[in-house]
Amino acid sequence: MTTLKLKKTKMKNSETLSIIRFFNILTFLPLLTIGTLLVFYLLAALEFGHLPTYANPDPKDSIFSPLMSLIMIEILLSISTIPIWIATATYLRKKLEHKRLIIHVNLYMVFMIGFLIINSFTPIMEWFMD
Repeated sequence: MTTLKLKKTKMKNSETLSIIRFFNILTFLPLLTIGTLLVFYLLAALEFGHLPTYANPDPKDSIFSPLMSLIMIEILLSISTIPIWIATATYLRKKLEHKRLIIHVNLYMVFMIGFLIINSFTPIMEWFMD
C-alpha cells in the first residue's frame, strides 16, 4: 500500500484515498483517450496498408470500428470532466502536499494539451470524425 503524505486533517484515510484515486483517474483520462485513438488509427493503417486520411478509407469500414464507440465515450468524458477535475484539485489543495498536487496539475495540463493537439492539428481526428 502506498503511503500518503497528507496534511493533518480530520478526514479519514479511506475517504482521502478514494478521492485521490478518483483524481488520478480524471488526471489520466486524456492520456487514455489519446492512446486509444492512436491505437485505432495505427490498427486501421495496418489493416488498409496506408495511413488513413479523410474519407480514405472511412473509419466505419475498419474491422476495428467497435473501438469507435469507446473513443467517443472517452472524448466526451475527457471534455466534460474538466470542471470536475478543477473542483477536485481545489478540494485536494488543502489535503495533499503541495509538491504532489503540482505534479498532478502539470501532468493534466500536458495530457490536455496533447489531447487538444491531436484533436485540432492532426489529420487523425479529421479522419475519425468522418
